[in-house]
Amino acid sequence: MATGLLQPGERVPTVRHLADSLEIAPGTVARAYRELERRGAVVTDGARGTTVARRPAPPAPEAARKLSLVALLRPVAVEAFHQGFTAAGGDGAGHSWGEVRGGRVTVATFQKGQVG
Repeated sequence: MATGLLQPGERVPTVRHLADSLEIAPGTVARAYRELERRGAVVTDGARGTTVARRPAPPAPEAARKLSLVALLRPVAVEAFHQGFTAAGGDGAGHSWGEVRGGRVTVATFQKGQVG
């Protein structure tokens, strides 16, 4: 939607189809679709499926966007930890993610096997 690949009124993939193609749990896709619907980005119409909303949702206030960012990034950080990645120094050689603390967005770099 954000890239313009899906136009307003166009159907989004079914939960099962998207979960299979991304190799993730269907519940994860269903939660994402519910969040998109809550934000007004998609509309679900029972048996007709889910479509891209015809008009864009108004942007959320900055504080809400920051909280949303933290909620989106927390599972990524947890998964990185479980895969053996730890917060590392800012040398730019690893993968970055952001976190909001005290109203400021910070970026941490993760590298496998390093403790930073």
